[in-house]
Amino acid sequence: MKKIVTELALKARIRRKLAHNSERLVRNSSERVANDLGDYMVVDLVHNTPTVWGLSVYDLVDLAVQIGVLEPFEAVEFKDGTVVEVETVNQ
Repeated sequence: MKKIVTELALKARIRRKLAHNSERLVRNSSERVANDLGDYMVVDLVHNTPTVWGLSVYDLVDLAVQIGVLEPFEAVEFKDGTVVEVETVNQ
């Protein structure tokens, strides 16, 4: 059985981790901007430029695994009730 992490907790973990690198996770609230750059993006606060863009709410799971804030024994439950389990690839 996997430990459930909520969507809000996932975003908080990502924000805390990115803050160490002078980056921030931002949500694009404008429909026009969201169509161009995705619902979420990571912005470099030093240069004020997006470093990762085109992220949907479900892509945050992949981002969290890449930056090391989600473990293989965890699963993320989103506000709409969808549960996404963390998958790891054996290398």
